[in-house]
Amino acid sequence: MNALQVYWAVLADSFRPTDLKPLADAPGLCPLCGTLPVASVVQARPPYASYHYLSCSLCACQWHYVRVQCSQCGAAGKDIAYRALADVDGDSGEAVRESAVRAETCDHCHSYRKILYLEKDPALEPVADDLGTLSLDLLLGEEGYARASQNPLLWQSDGD
Repeated sequence: MNALQVYWAVLADSFRPTDLKPLADAPGLCPLCGTLPVASVVQARPPYASYHYLSCSLCACQWHYVRVQCSQCGAAGKDIAYRALADVDGDSGEAVRESAVRAETCDHCHSYRKILYLEKDPALEPVADDLGTLSLDLLLGEEGYARASQNPLLWQSDGD
């Protein structure tokens, strides 16, 4: 998978942003290669500070996506919530607000995708930090949520 990511990232670098057009019938898929995003990122640097982008698990392309909207089913508003690993002794609401990696959950489709806040930690990387927060996946699984997409480094062959 690492070799595929390098290859696709090189291919993605050869495209101009004007070459990419979001798929109208599948806005949650990468406009370059059609792969599901591994996570989303909220940018910290102007002029894109606070903009929300989905991050492709294969080619590392990032594309703008509306905030507080499920990238799996499109639900918005009260169906969307944010979860983080809370400090055992602390206020969980404060822990969610201060966490650099959170999960954006959807009560409509019962899925989630991790969201990385670069203003909290500018060194975050979607694929690596998704793997680094597997305990959040376990917590959300216990609450009945399913991942909206998988991390490509966890894909397994069927043994053939």
